[in-house]
Amino acid sequence: MTGVKWKHYIEFIRILDSAVEQQNKLIIEYDNRLKNFFSDWRRANSNFKGWECLEYKMLLRDLKRKTELEEINIDEFSKLKFFKNRGVKL
Repeated sequence: MTGVKWKHYIEFIRILDSAVEQQNKLIIEYDNRLKNFFSDWRRANSNFKGWECLEYKMLLRDLKRKTELEEINIDEFSKLKFFKNRGVKL
């Protein structure tokens, strides 16, 4: 191989090394950005789970209240029916 070809070959290898180094830097940068995005997503998801849990607790509380009101209404209806069957006027 002549000196000129060898020089071109060395320059080509140097350019390839530079390109590989730039790509590796980009990969590291994107990896860091991805880690940050994933961390933000986990934080947001955790907050969402908290809100979901709160909503579930509120739903259970509302259902319990409705059930209690239905039980009161059933008791009142039963009491009125009992008094009516006994001939008691209210």
